[in-house]
Amino acid sequence: MWTHALSYPVAEERGVKAAAEALGYRVDVIKPWTLGGGKGDISRMLWSRGIRGVLLAPNYSRPDPRYDLDWPRFCTVLLGSSLVNQGLTRVSRDYYHDATLALDQLRKHGCQRPGIVLESNFYERSGRRCVAAFLAFGGSRKHTHVFKVRDDLNRDAVLRWYEQTKPDGVVVAAPPIAGWLSHAPMLALLNQPCETAGTGVQVNFEQIGMEGMHALNALLRTDRRGLLPNPTSILVPGRWVENGCIIPTSASVLSHK
Repeated sequence: MWTHALSYPVAEERGVKAAAEALGYRVDVIKPWTLGGGKGDISRMLWSRGIRGVLLAPNYSRPDPRYDLDWPRFCTVLLGSSLVNQGLTRVSRDYYHDATLALDQLRKHGCQRPGIVLESNFYERSGRRCVAAFLAFGGSRKHTHVFKVRDDLNRDAVLRWYEQTKPDGVVVAAPPIAGWLSHAPMLALLNQPCETAGTGVQVNFEQIGMEGMHALNALLRTDRRGLLPNPTSILVPGRWVENGCIIPTSASVLSHK
């Protein structure tokens, strides 16, 4: 069930369907924003259609993505991260791994004083794991420059932070911020959108979908419904995609110092 029209990763759905077919399930794609009604109406609709297992994709456009069902009726797995809906088995990207991967690649190209720019929403949903990776990378706060952006993407504040701290490489979560900092010596995206644009970490949405379906299968086979006291979390690492258009050679890095 996709919970928001603006957050609809096609690759994630592809992974769900591939795993479901291998396991012998049929997948119904539900878009509740087209149905109307409250949680009771939607839960009754799912139940009447014989649906007992639900994969939820959260609404990333809000800081607290949430969706409510009559939980005791269903085995449910959350795809992605959420600060609410606790008690659900969830499959999400490995934020700590992805930030570490970006940092390692920047260091490989000569970066010594990295910075990170995160939206508040991303910062909270990641469980602050990206910042933890930066602190581990730097060894102490003085080697790392972290800037948390308001969710309205304040361009002036980001540029002011950059001029004050002057990092020799920047990791950003949102592609628009990469455009504001295109003059930085090195730049890597934590949400690299596709293999033809930019350099950074590409989220493995298809694998997240597949792992989510396998987790749901395990819940269905053991009839574990509702909100669980000790739900499982599965973390899927991203992959590095380098197109050569953002991270320069070491010689180019030196020319910017």
